Amino acid sequence: MQIYISGYQADESTVSVPLSSSVILFLLKYCKTQSFHVHLVDCQDEEHAVVSMSRDCLQDLHYSFIDRQSIPTKDGKDLMIRCGLCSVVRHIIKLCHELMSKGGDNTLIDLADTLPISVEIPEDVMKLELHFDRPPLLHNDDKKKRLLLKSVQNELENVESCPEDGKTVVRNFFTTRENTMPHGNIRYRVITQEEKEDKKFVNGENGDKCKFGCTENRLIKWCAKCNDREKLRRKEERQIQNNSRLIEKTNSDFVTEKQHNIVFFIYHLLESLRFRCSSFLQKLPNVKKWLTHILTLPRMQHTAVVCGFKMDALMESVKTLSVEEGEPEFTIPEVILDVEENTANISRSSKAKQRALKRDISRVLEKIKEHNINPVVGHHPYGDNVKVDWKSVPLSAHPKIELPEKRVGRKCEQLENLATAVQSIASPGHVIVDFCSGAGHLGIIIAYLLPDCQVFLVENNEESLVRASRRVNSLNLTNISLYQCNLDYFQGQFDIGVCLHACGVATDLVLQQCLDRKASFVICPCCYGSIQNTHLISYPRSQSYREAELNDKDVIVLGHAADQTEENTELQQQGRHCMNLVDTDRARLATENGYTVTLCSLKPLSCTPKNNILIGTRCMSGS
Repeated sequence: MQIYISGYQADESTVSVPLSSSVILFLLKYCKTQSFHVHLVDCQDEEHAVVSMSRDCLQDLHYSFIDRQSIPTKDGKDLMIRCGLCSVVRHIIKLCHELMSKGGDNTLIDLADTLPISVEIPEDVMKLELHFDRPPLLHNDDKKKRLLLKSVQNELENVESCPEDGKTVVRNFFTTRENTMPHGNIRYRVITQEEKEDKKFVNGENGDKCKFGCTENRLIKWCAKCNDREKLRRKEERQIQNNSRLIEKTNSDFVTEKQHNIVFFIYHLLESLRFRCSSFLQKLPNVKKWLTHILTLPRMQHTAVVCGFKMDALMESVKTLSVEEGEPEFTIPEVILDVEENTANISRSSKAKQRALKRDISRVLEKIKEHNINPVVGHHPYGDNVKVDWKSVPLSAHPKIELPEKRVGRKCEQLENLATAVQSIASPGHVIVDFCSGAGHLGIIIAYLLPDCQVFLVENNEESLVRASRRVNSLNLTNISLYQCNLDYFQGQFDIGVCLHACGVATDLVLQQCLDRKASFVICPCCYGSIQNTHLISYPRSQSYREAELNDKDVIVLGHAADQTEENTELQQQGRHCMNLVDTDRARLATENGYTVTLCSLKPLSCTPKNNILIGTRCMSGS
């Protein structure tokens, strides 16, 4: 497998690479793998902050130094291309774990010479420190638990219990469950019904009584006072556990992608301080505790030494308790302590969206009415004739190969609306990018219908792309490529951008990609209630909406109301109007950038509640 990273040979004993490239080299050395060929692409003409690494880090690796012109546009041997640091690091760790289971001056500034006597701790480092105090979040936690309980039930069928000892066997059986992961073990404990009964009440001289001393009998549910006390007790227990939760996750000698990246960047930060960092680490007890544990892993120590890291100085700085003379005093930025992470965006269990208040919607709609903003809904380029002859489509290009029967009909209707819209604006030789492609339902049918066009699938989820690659291989399609990366990392040139139900802000990121490349677009938005300002996107999108004195909160209110479009509901008509208003903002942004845009609906409307489609083409110069 080929890996292309920036870097060049500084002299006979060292190589100079950007931080992101040094992370890759360190990981490859750490994993002791020879499954990759590393191409270091000369970046001396670019403004990269670089670090020096020992040439020994390339020992036992297949590597070469090349110039930028030698990078292939596409490797014919590999269908899938991965972009971005996290995607590449995650894939290296995954492959190596599978193998294990089978068997001016562009240098980083020396901060020690430039720091004042007193300086604030960097904001991102402080966020990391505070993050260690938060309870752990596990994606798809319920799914993992269901799989575990199913395994328990299957094993329980084979448990032989005798009358006199049956309860003991079952109790021990339930309390010894754990999932083995590459970075440690996730432990689950299923308590028995008997333990649940005994949890609150204890046996007293006069029968059962509350552990907290209240007078409620056990036939009544927990009283509010006892419930509050129990919540407080659990909170205190979690606080104690959270301090060591990351350490518990690194009990094995194989670290995760995030841990690897974090320890690497922290090392270079401490190195820039010349390891005079006692005051710095004293303000970050969680980071220090985690870093101390990571540095005890033998494999991490060996790899760091080979790559030229100053491990003796690092270990000494971590152990040092006293502040050295002349060491700057680090202060904690107070504003950061009051900022909590928006866990709703990263926790799968927090899917409930904020409900738009009736008074807020009325206020925003009145403002829109005052400024005469009226959505203009047009027609699909093919009118009502948006059908695809699915009977002639090979099985691997048909969504029924992956979806349950009850979903196939509606998915086919969604796909043929977008595919025919693309057909109406595509020409032979065009490059079409399916952003947020998932398993490739849309991109694959487009590639099949337009064999003279090149189709790229861009998706961050590797499992989805693996499924897509199987379908592409079975179809023998040669006009399709797969890119695993965040959609904003894709930097290639293209002619048409498409997406089907890109969630919330992702729709606007796709639209912005198309505007930046001056490409046409066919976009079907989704999850209007999830739109919010990010470091890449801000609302409202169009200048005309801003001139109407609409702000980001107004657009977010419209987005929440736009999600109320289910049939036979009281708010359906209002929800559809708000959905059109949000998409009109997007359409006007494109119009202001020289596009002709049509806002229309999928046929039939019943194929999905989120049935708007934006079709935009670049206006010809002089028109």
